[in-house]
Amino acid sequence: MGASGAGVRLEELVERLSATLGALGTDWLDGQVQDMLGDIAGCLDLDLCILWQPAFGIPGLYGLTHVWRSPSLPAPPDPLGVHRHLPWCASELREGKPLVVPTPAALPEGAARDRAGLEDLGVGSTLGLPLALADGPVDALLTFHS
Repeated sequence: MGASGAGVRLEELVERLSATLGALGTDWLDGQVQDMLGDIAGCLDLDLCILWQPAFGIPGLYGLTHVWRSPSLPAPPDPLGVHRHLPWCASELREGKPLVVPTPAALPEGAARDRAGLEDLGVGSTLGLPLALADGPVDALLTFHS
């Protein structure tokens, strides 16, 4: 599949994820979200996709709620809080900034914990997207890793 074909497929998958999240509110939703994260990972040849949501109902404190990972990766630490394991990344995403990290070495000098956190996850590159409704605060984070 060419780059434009993958882009169209990704757009379709993200639209499907958005529609499903908006339409369902049952426990069944958790399995669907995880399946869709796996579909996105397959489309983009990723190793890890994570949905982070507020931990303990505290805005700005995000914990891993849904994950799809390649069987070749180690299990993530439990519990995994983005604020603890990837504090610089969490700060950027909380401010509503998309996060693009081509390699852990590309992180700024003050992000040593983030470098170690990405190594613990067994991943190299990271794309992070803050999720918010309209102009509201960041409600969740979606990260993709390879």
